[in-house]
Amino acid sequence: MCTYNGAAWVEPQLRSLFAQSQLPDELIVCDDHSTDGTARIVSDFARSAPFPVRLIVNPIRLGVAANFSQAIRLCTGHLIALCDQDDRWGAAKIQTLSQALQSRPDWGFVFCDANLVDEALNPIGTRLWDTLYLDRPQRRRLSDGQAVQVLTRTNVVTGATMMFRACFKPLILPISPDWLHDGWIALLLAAVAGCGMVDQPLIDYRQHPRQQIGARKTGLLEQIQIGLAMDPDYFRRESVRWTDAYQRLAANRNSLRSETDLDLLRQKAVFSRDRYAMRLEPTSRWEHIGRYWYDGTYREMAWGWKSLLQDVVIQA
Repeated sequence: MCTYNGAAWVEPQLRSLFAQSQLPDELIVCDDHSTDGTARIVSDFARSAPFPVRLIVNPIRLGVAANFSQAIRLCTGHLIALCDQDDRWGAAKIQTLSQALQSRPDWGFVFCDANLVDEALNPIGTRLWDTLYLDRPQRRRLSDGQAVQVLTRTNVVTGATMMFRACFKPLILPISPDWLHDGWIALLLAAVAGCGMVDQPLIDYRQHPRQQIGARKTGLLEQIQIGLAMDPDYFRRESVRWTDAYQRLAANRNSLRSETDLDLLRQKAVFSRDRYAMRLEPTSRWEHIGRYWYDGTYREMAWGWKSLLQDVVIQA
């Protein structure tokens, strides 16, 4: 678990770990220099927890990627579950995910669905996978070994719903500072091992204004508006991100399930670089747009004609 100024939410999450049908072998908590009472709450919990709790308080802020890298590195078990400070786990989460991995030695990770709840943990009436557009065709692609193709388009794996094998720590660590930890881990593990899905909401995924990452389904008009208002430098950073992932997997080429997956990451980096170039020189965008629409890149690596429309209406 990684925490930062989570005193308002962390106690229900800790209680839900205490209530698991299969208790964790250990809990590693890395607090990223909180200025509220988060560390004290965790420390108080540790004194009565029925499993070992190790609390590390960072003397300076590391940020999400580096803090999760630290927490994962400190884990000693053979299965690792990522835990956010502001959610609440269902009692069967650890048992269900660990049994799924035990039944499928070929899977590198497994993830579940979640119920979305408000700040007071009241149900919103929506499930996480719905907001991620993880429909049945996408789920079939994930189960059929096309996880890298799905994740190259968009990340559908939320860290708080994931469990993975600790033997992959050398591959995923350190987490690239340009990535969110869950997207990085899911992508790399998908390239070297299979993945599984549990179509059950095993956690309550809290939505509140102060969280770093939330889940909300957006309509077409809003998606286009977000794209048009996006900082042009976003696509340069995207190219850097995908290059980071490509380089990490290229350094582990012998472990890949398919060389095609590595090429997909290279293509995504180039696609992002060219979308950045369109914003530097809008009048030259038509060649890129035509090529990427014709070869299906907009459909496979972005949001189809919605992303195309974002690039068409760039102001010169």
